[in-house]
Amino acid sequence: MAPGLHSLIERARFLWRERRDMLAGLLDSGSASLATFAVGIYAVRVLDPTLLGGYALAYQATFLVGLVPSNLVFVPVEIRVVAYPRRLRLGHLNRALWLGALPALISALAVVVWVPIAPPEIPAEAIRALTLTGVATAALSPVQDHVRRMLHSGGLSWGAAAVSAVQLVVAAAALGFLHASGIPAIWIPFGALAVANLCSLALGVAWARRGASPLPAGEASYRFMDLARSGSWLLGGGVLNPASGFVAAAIVSRLASAAALGYAEAARVVAQPIWVLAVGLSSVMGPQSMEAAGAGRRARARDARRAFLWPILGVGALTLAWLGPDWTLNPLAWLLPSAYAVEGLVAASIVAQTLAATIFPYRSELLGARKESTFTRIEILGAVARLAVSATASFVRAFAIPLGILAVWAVRWIGVRRALRPVYETDRSESGRAPEAVGRESA
Repeated sequence: MAPGLHSLIERARFLWRERRDMLAGLLDSGSASLATFAVGIYAVRVLDPTLLGGYALAYQATFLVGLVPSNLVFVPVEIRVVAYPRRLRLGHLNRALWLGALPALISALAVVVWVPIAPPEIPAEAIRALTLTGVATAALSPVQDHVRRMLHSGGLSWGAAAVSAVQLVVAAAALGFLHASGIPAIWIPFGALAVANLCSLALGVAWARRGASPLPAGEASYRFMDLARSGSWLLGGGVLNPASGFVAAAIVSRLASAAALGYAEAARVVAQPIWVLAVGLSSVMGPQSMEAAGAGRRARARDARRAFLWPILGVGALTLAWLGPDWTLNPLAWLLPSAYAVEGLVAASIVAQTLAATIFPYRSELLGARKESTFTRIEILGAVARLAVSATASFVRAFAIPLGILAVWAVRWIGVRRALRPVYETDRSESGRAPEAVGRESA
């Protein structure tokens, strides 16, 4: 076969695999996020604005504590395994699960941090229900997310999509069953999500073990402290944004009201499809961005970035036009009327989520270039900006939430672009030489 024809065929195969994996990533993220979306819709439909404000605080706390095992153990493993051929990556999963299970369980107990700052108008029974079900969700969710990301990294993206499909089906069934059983509605959102995470996690582990290739002896012998050493920077950077979001929500509930926070939560649920797309694309494009930055290859990083950004911006614009205003062809306007109770709040939330999602590829590049400490410093500035905006909640009310997200995006946009400049000063793909320690920082 002529060399030119062979190269063309190989390029076509690569593009086909890339598009196929991207579709699987979108289905995976779409199904997983639809499960959360269904839970959010149920909460917005059934809970009054005050209870919804309490749910929003508990949701922030649940998401926040789930980042501890993710950043200390799971993400460091995912960064390490990209150096291996795809067929060997899933062999690292068992070790990661053993090391991450106990931190996941212990950190989940920290969901109780929301209790002392719960708005006084939230009943004690509701606080108890949200806390107990939030602990269960926080213990299972980061483990399930890690298994799905490892399936993508190991070349089993369609397995990850199947895991998320099970999560969606079980979540929907659990919502229906628990609602029909007559138990108080406040127990149902996190309760259904915990059951869905448990069932889909079991399937994901079984799928990964079936597809894993044996590792050479000693290849997965790293210890918890080995991972935590690099993960400590990831934890700092990864926790700062949701921690500031949690504190900002508490500030809004106090300076405005729990109901104002509830309206902001309803608007966030409407804007969630953009985040669904971002997470799905990142699960496929993220490893490519990491690899490109780690090798100092500007062109490859730019291609991965564009493949991520154009769909995000396009879907964001369409979502803003369709779901932003309260009009006849907007199905969520009648399904979730509380989201549109404050004029312009949904549109502001959609814009904020779209811009926030554009940071995903830059974050992956920073991690691939081992600039964890730089990432953490950027997140510190973003957290300060967000809290400063939340202090205006007495005047801007529910709008303090999307405006705070926009403040974080502005800080990140400036910070990550400046931090990535030296990473590509010597481009291996152009110069033929490896970059000389460009962008490397000890964790």
